Amino acid sequence: MSRHYEAFLAPTGTTATQFSILRLLQCDGPRPLSRIAEALVMERTTLYRALAPLERSGLIRLRDDAADSRARCAVLTRKGAARIRQAMPCWRRAQRSFVDAVGAEDWREIASRLDRIRRRIAGEPSGWESTP
Repeated sequence: MSRHYEAFLAPTGTTATQFSILRLLQCDGPRPLSRIAEALVMERTTLYRALAPLERSGLIRLRDDAADSRARCAVLTRKGAARIRQAMPCWRRAQRSFVDAVGAEDWREIASRLDRIRRRIAGEPSGWESTP
């Protein structure tokens, strides 16, 4: 699946992971790095590797977290917001292409299962589980 989205995002120079980080910051505003890792269910070291090129490109800025001086916070820049605007049509085409390929019903099932897996990994109840 990731290769599918990567192919559509390639013209923007943005990976699927980077796009997810940028969108999270766009929707939720500045966030501590630990909360970004939690929200995207990724290891912090993996997140840091994904953040480095975003910072070098000026798409995000890292700063001290106002609530916790020991923590770092990621902030979306204007250039980052512009990248999202550039990449969004590509992401939508990728999503449409994927849903067309698997069918809307299967897409809903895939999305539901992925959400259930994410919640289990994060230790959150999903309300969909049935006991075996």
